[in-house]
Amino acid sequence: MEIRDIVRISWTNITSHKLRSVLTTLGVIIGVASVIAVVTMAAGFQEAYINRFSQMFLPDAFTVQVGKVRRGFEGGIYGADFPTFTERDVEAIRSIAGVREVYPIGVLYTDPIEGVKFRGEAIGMDVRNIRVFAVPPGYLPQDRIKWGRVFKNENEAVIGYDLAKEIAEELRSADNVESALRRRIELKIVSEDGSETRRYTVVGILKDLPMLSSVILLNIDGNYDIKRQVPGRGVDMVYHVIEVRVNSVSQIGQVKDAVLEYLNDRSDAVRFLKRDAPKLEFVIISLEDLTNFVREQIDMFANFVTMIGSISLLVGSIGISNIMLVNVTERTREIGVLRALGARRSVILQLFLVESVLIGVVGALLGVAFGMILGLVFIRLGPFAALNAPFVIVLDWIPIAVGVGAAVGAVSGIYPAWRAAKTDPVHALRHE
Repeated sequence: MEIRDIVRISWTNITSHKLRSVLTTLGVIIGVASVIAVVTMAAGFQEAYINRFSQMFLPDAFTVQVGKVRRGFEGGIYGADFPTFTERDVEAIRSIAGVREVYPIGVLYTDPIEGVKFRGEAIGMDVRNIRVFAVPPGYLPQDRIKWGRVFKNENEAVIGYDLAKEIAEELRSADNVESALRRRIELKIVSEDGSETRRYTVVGILKDLPMLSSVILLNIDGNYDIKRQVPGRGVDMVYHVIEVRVNSVSQIGQVKDAVLEYLNDRSDAVRFLKRDAPKLEFVIISLEDLTNFVREQIDMFANFVTMIGSISLLVGSIGISNIMLVNVTERTREIGVLRALGARRSVILQLFLVESVLIGVVGALLGVAFGMILGLVFIRLGPFAALNAPFVIVLDWIPIAVGVGAAVGAVSGIYPAWRAAKTDPVHALRHE
C-alpha cells in the first residue's frame, strides 16, 4: 500500500468522525493558539516600544548615570537620586576622542503636594512620575518638540505632552493641547536649604514620548546650582546624569568603552560611588541598549507564557493517544480484514501513526489561525490598545507550530499504532 493511500484512508477516518476529531485536537489548538497569540502580541508590542523609544533617543548619543540594571520580571533600569558627576568629569569626558558634546543634566525636586501649579491650583496629580530636569539649551533638539520652541532663558520651560494636556483641560480645551503654550506655571522646588516657588512660561510642548510625557525641562543656567565636596578634592558642581553625543554612530561603541574606563578609574564620580553607594554602578544607556533590554523583557514574558501553552500541548497529546486507542478497539475487525488481504504490520502501523500525525497537524493549523485572531483582538482591544501596536505575523513560527503539532501527533500515536500492528488477524476477524 502506497503512502498516499495510507494518507487518504487516515483522512477519511478523521473526517467521518468530525466532532470527535475536533474535540481530540482541542488541546493542540489551545496550546498552539496561546503560543502564536503571545508571539504575535510580543512582536507587535516590541515594534511599538522600539519605535517610540527610537523617537526619544538619538542614535549617536548615550546617557550615563549611577544605578542598577535589574533583569527578570521586576526588571528595569534604576537610577540613583544623588548627583555624582562633577564639572571636572564633564570636561574630561568632553576631551575623549570621538566625543562631539557632553550635556550635564540636573534633577530638581518639587513638593509632592504643591509641586506644580497652574492658576493657583495644583496640577499633575493625575500624571505619574513628574520629573523636573535642568538641561543646557543645546541638549533639546527642536524635532522632539511638537509645539513651540526650546527655552531661551531661565524663566521659560518646556513640558511633557501629558502635563500640557492637563493644563489644556484646566482651560476647558482638552482637545487643544497646544493651548498650554505661553501659560504660566509655578514650581515649588525643594532642596536641602528649604523650598522656593519659581514661575515659568511654557514655551514648548514635547511630543508624546515614553518617559518624557510628564517631564518639565528648564534651562540649567539660572535654575541649577548644586555643589558637593568631592572626596579628596575641593567643592565642585555636581550632576545626576550626563548625555554624551559622538561624532559618528560607528564610534559609539568605542566611546562608551572609553567613557566607562575613565569613570571607573580616575573620575570624581567613582569616589562618590565608592563612598556613598558601593553596590551601584555606572549605567550606560543608548538606543541600542534600550531596545535590547525591551526585547529581552518581552521575550522573557513570551517564553513564560509559551511554557504554559506547552502544558496544553501535553494535554492534547494525551487526548490524541486516548482517541487513537479507542480507534484501535473500534476498528479491530477492519484491521483483521486488512491483514487478511495481505497488509503487513508495518502498513497497519503507518496507517494509525499517519492518522495521529494528521490530527496533530490539523490542530496546529487551526491553532495558528485562532492564535492570530486572539493576538489581533488583544492588540486592538486589550489593556495596551493605546500603544497602537502593529499587528505583526511572525512567519517563522508557523512551520514551527505545524512541526510541533506533527511531533505531538506522532508521539501520541506511537503506542496505539504499535498496538494496532500487533493485533492478531484471526482474533480481529472474529471481533464484533
